[in-house]
Amino acid sequence: SLSWSIVDPESPVSIIEGCDPREITADTTGTGIFCRVRSLPGEAVGYAYIKRDAVAPTVTASTTAVANAAGWHRQNVTVAYACADATSGLTAFCPGQETLSQEGRDISTTVKTMRDYAGNVGTSNVITINLDKTRPLVSTEPRTPMNAYGWHRDDVTIDFTCFETLSGLSAPCPAPYTFTGEGRDLSYQVPVSDNAGNQVLAGRLLSIDRTAPTIVASATGAPNAAGWYRTNVGVAFACNDALSGIRVCPFAQTLSQEGDAVSSTALTTVDYADNLSAPSNVVTVKIDKTAPTLNVAMPPATVLLNATHDFQLNATD
Repeated sequence: SLSWSIVDPESPVSIIEGCDPREITADTTGTGIFCRVRSLPGEAVGYAYIKRDAVAPTVTASTTAVANAAGWHRQNVTVAYACADATSGLTAFCPGQETLSQEGRDISTTVKTMRDYAGNVGTSNVITINLDKTRPLVSTEPRTPMNAYGWHRDDVTIDFTCFETLSGLSAPCPAPYTFTGEGRDLSYQVPVSDNAGNQVLAGRLLSIDRTAPTIVASATGAPNAAGWYRTNVGVAFACNDALSGIRVCPFAQTLSQEGDAVSSTALTTVDYADNLSAPSNVVTVKIDKTAPTLNVAMPPATVLLNATHDFQLNATD
């Protein structure tokens, strides 16, 4: 409100212009108003300069980060501030950027205030987000444990257990999976995601050997042309397993008994998956370590010079 006080105690005063009371209702950065009056001695001029700002500053928070379709972010969100005051101007700099990094639902910026030179105070809007930066946790457990050497010898079913406490899983935890083949380091992996888009590959490596090893026995030397040995005969065992490998292969046997049908003992072997082989073949040999005997029987008659005599020869074996 603007009014003028005009006083001249000695002569009448007449108003020339601009001296009416008025209300300044529009914001202005500066408006000059004059009041001119006249009395007998001459004119007088009054001057008022009005600056008015009734509008609070604006403080606008914004972010370029966009939540996914489920309403979640999985990375820190940067919030920028824009400030404006059209008339009197701001008394301080606009707030700097703010980073929302705490995980959780309804994570919000703090309210920022700005004051202009007229004393008006503006407050910012609030940015609220859902933030989940942590991938789900998934554990797998086989229903049948591996043996002491890290092998299975039959089908193996694994169960999945999922842990996600914030945004929640985007799909149910994977169903059990059964390994049916055989091989070393068989792999199965399946992606597991949460509603924020964090993903982990869940799965398992395991080894399956369901094939039994083989064992073959053989004599370490060859018999003579008649098929006989005249010394002890060694029987060696050759063991084979194409996958997990042989854990125990028997030591060689020694056949020392004499006879025309001396046989080895059938033995088995085992691989690292605990598969047991069928019994080995049996090696049967002929062994004769005893020299033959030759007996000469002289006739009881007197031996005559230049006479023919018979001698009895007797060979045994």
